[in-house]
Amino acid sequence: MAIVRQLSRHFRERWTERIGAAPSVEGVNRILDRSHKLCGQKRLYEMVDGIGLKPCTRLAEYWCHKSGMILKIDEWSGTAVTVITAHRGG
Repeated sequence: MAIVRQLSRHFRERWTERIGAAPSVEGVNRILDRSHKLCGQKRLYEMVDGIGLKPCTRLAEYWCHKSGMILKIDEWSGTAVTVITAHRGG
C-alpha cells in the first residue's frame, strides 16, 4: 500500500545528509511497509500569545526499527516531509 506519492525538498535534503544515497518514492514506501505507525496525522490547536487558538497540523510518524529511522509523513497530501535517524549511513 503506497502512502507516499512525493518527497518534499526538505525530505530529500535530510535523507541525503543523514542516509547517503538519493531517496525514491518507491524506496520510501517499502520502508513504510515495514514500519510501525507511532501516531497518525491530526489537526490540533495551539494558544497564540494567550489570546486565541491557531490551527496547526501534527504530521504522522512512522518508525522503522530495522532501518533505525523515523519518517514524518503528511498523509493528507501523500508527501514525505522529513527523516530522523539515529545513525549515518554509508
